[in-house]
Amino acid sequence: MNRVVNEIFSLLLAGCLAAAASSAASGSGQIDSASERRFETDYSYATFDSIADFRHAAFDTAADFARTAFGGHADFFAARFNSDAYFWRALFAGSASFRRALFDNAAHFVGCTFNNSTDFGQATFRSTADFRGATFSGYADFGQATFYGAVDFRGATFATVAHFADAVFQDDHADFTFAVMQDELIIGSTMRPVQTYNFKDAIFRTKARIVILDQVKLQIPLAKMKFVKLADHLDYYTKKHLIEFIKDASFTASDGRKFTRERLELDYIYARSTMFQDKVFGESENRLSQIWKWPRWGGNLIYYLTMGLGYRPFWLIFWLLGVILFYSIVYALTMPGDVEKYICHRAADEERQNALVDTLAGRVGTFVICLHFSASILLTCRLKDLHSYFSEGQKMVIFSERFLGLLLFVSFITLSKHGAILQALGFFVA
Repeated sequence: MNRVVNEIFSLLLAGCLAAAASSAASGSGQIDSASERRFETDYSYATFDSIADFRHAAFDTAADFARTAFGGHADFFAARFNSDAYFWRALFAGSASFRRALFDNAAHFVGCTFNNSTDFGQATFRSTADFRGATFSGYADFGQATFYGAVDFRGATFATVAHFADAVFQDDHADFTFAVMQDELIIGSTMRPVQTYNFKDAIFRTKARIVILDQVKLQIPLAKMKFVKLADHLDYYTKKHLIEFIKDASFTASDGRKFTRERLELDYIYARSTMFQDKVFGESENRLSQIWKWPRWGGNLIYYLTMGLGYRPFWLIFWLLGVILFYSIVYALTMPGDVEKYICHRAADEERQNALVDTLAGRVGTFVICLHFSASILLTCRLKDLHSYFSEGQKMVIFSERFLGLLLFVSFITLSKHGAILQALGFFVA
C-alpha cells in the first residue's frame, strides 16, 4: 500500500514541476506574493506578438532581453531589476512602460528602437543608464526619473517630444553628445539646485527646441542657443529669474568677458519669450478682447521683425535692401523717363551721358538705372535739382523713401541693445 501511495505522490510532484517549467517558459510567471512576480531572466531573441506583461516583476539575476521583439505593449510597470538589465537592440513596436521601475544595477538600452510612446516616468536608475544610439519615435517620458549614475544619451534620436521635467541626476549631468533632436526636449527640475545638460555636440533639426521649465545648467555652444526657449506658461518674473539663474550657472567667467555673447543671447531669448506678456497678468488668451494693447503688441512685433528686439540690429540691412528694391520697381513702373533724364543730367561730361544712353536701352537697363537712383536716394545725404525733373506727386514718393531710410538709420542707432552691435561684429570675444 505504501508503495502505491509513493508512486502516486511522485507522479503528482513531477506533474507540478512540469507545469511550473511550462509556465516560466511561456513568460506568464508565477505569483510569489500579492505584489511581486518572478520570471526567468533569459528572453534574448524572443518575440512577443501581443502584450508582454512584466508588471511588478522581480528579476533576481541579470535580465537578458537583447534583440527581443515586442510586437504589442511591453509592460514593465514597477518591475525590479536586481542585477543588470540588458535590452541591447530590443525592438518595441508598441508602447513601452517602465514607469516606477527600479534598476539596481546598470540598465543597458543601447541601440533600442521605441516605435511608440515610451514611459520611464518615476523610474529609478541606481547605476549607469545607457541609452546610446536608442531611437525614440514616439513620445518619451522621463519625468521625475532619478538617475544615480551616469546618464548616456549619446547618439540617441528623439523624433517627437521628450519630457525630462523634474528628472534628477545625482551626478548633475546628462550627456546628449551627437543626440538628434527633432522636436521639443523639455527640461528643468526643482528637485535639485542644478541639473546639467550637455548639448555641445547635439544635432538639432529645424523644428527642434529645448524648452526650459525650471532651473538648469546648459552646456551648449552659442550657435545652437537659437533652439532654446522658455516654457510659455511661465509668468513674466519667473522667466526673468530663470534666465538670470541660467546665465550665472552656465556662463560665468572670472574675467567677465568670455561669455558675453552667450549672456546677451540669453537676454534675447528672454525678451522674445516675454514679447507679448504682461508683467502682472501674463499673456492674454484672447488678444482681441484687449484692443487697448494692440499698439504695444504691434510695436513689439515690428521691433522683433526688424531688429530682433534690439539684439539683431543688422537685420536692418535686409530691410534697407528691401526698401531699395521696392522703390526701384516703383520708379521703373511710374517714372522711368524722368529718372533717366535726371541720371543723365547728373553725368558731368558728354561721354558719360552717351554711355548712359546706351545703357538705358531696354527694360533691364531702365531697371538698373532706377535701382541706382533708389540707392542714391536712400543712402546719400544730398541730391540736387530734384524739383526740376519730378512733379509734386513724384517728389512725395521719393521723399517717402528717404524718410524710411532715415527712420531705419535712427532705429539702428537708438534701439540697438547695449553691446549688440559690437557682439554682432565679433568684438569682446575671448
